[in-house]
Amino acid sequence: AFPYSIATLLDTGQFWGSAIFVGILTSSCVSTEYNWGTVRQVLVRGQSRAGYLAVKIAGLAILCTIFLLAALAVGLFFSVWATSLADAPITLDVRDGPSLPEIVLMIGRAALGILPYGLLAFMLCTVGRSTALGIGGTFGYIFAEGIGVAILQGLGDRATDLSDAALGRHVSSLIAANRIGSVQYNSIAFREFADPADLPDPNVATLVILLYCLLFLGVTFTVFLR
Repeated sequence: AFPYSIATLLDTGQFWGSAIFVGILTSSCVSTEYNWGTVRQVLVRGQSRAGYLAVKIAGLAILCTIFLLAALAVGLFFSVWATSLADAPITLDVRDGPSLPEIVLMIGRAALGILPYGLLAFMLCTVGRSTALGIGGTFGYIFAEGIGVAILQGLGDRATDLSDAALGRHVSSLIAANRIGSVQYNSIAFREFADPADLPDPNVATLVILLYCLLFLGVTFTVFLR
C-alpha cells in the first residue's frame, strides 16, 4: 500500500534496473559502436576521445533516467490505485513517513545505487569491445559478489569486516535507508533484506560508491585514450 510501496519499488527497481536494464542497454550501445565502426568514423573526423566518451555516458545516463523514472511512475500509479480499491487512505502521513523532499532523496539513493553498475558495464565494453562481456560481466559481478559477501558474513570476525569493502553492501545501505519505519516490505530483488544497523553508514556508503564510480571511469578513459 502507498506510501510503503515507494520503498518496494525503489528496492526492486535498483536491483533489476542495474542488473538488466542499465547493464544490457549500456553494453549493447557501446559494443555496437565498435562493431559498426562508428567509433572510428567519429574519431577520424576530429572528435576528441575524451569528449566522445563523456557525451556517450551522458546520453546513456539521460536515456536510462527517463525510462526508469517512467517505470517508477507506472508502479506508483498502480500502487495508489490498489490502495484506493482497498479503501485505505492515500497519504504520506504515516509513522516515519517521508515528505516530498525526502521522496526525492529516496529516488536519488536508488539512482546512485544503479550508477556504478552502469559504469561497470560501460568499462567492460570499452575494454573488451564485446556485448557479451559487458552483460555477462555485470551480471556475474552482481551475483558473485552477493555469494562472496554471504560467505564472508558466515565466516565472521575479520572476514565480516572485509565484506564491507564490497560495492553491493554499500548499495544495500542506501536502499535500507529508504525503508519507511520498521515495516518489512516485499521485494523481488535477489539479495538479503538486511537490518540497516548491520550495514555501513549511508554517508560512508555514498562516498564508497562514488569512489567505485571514479575507479570505473578512470579505467574506461585510460584505456580509450590510449
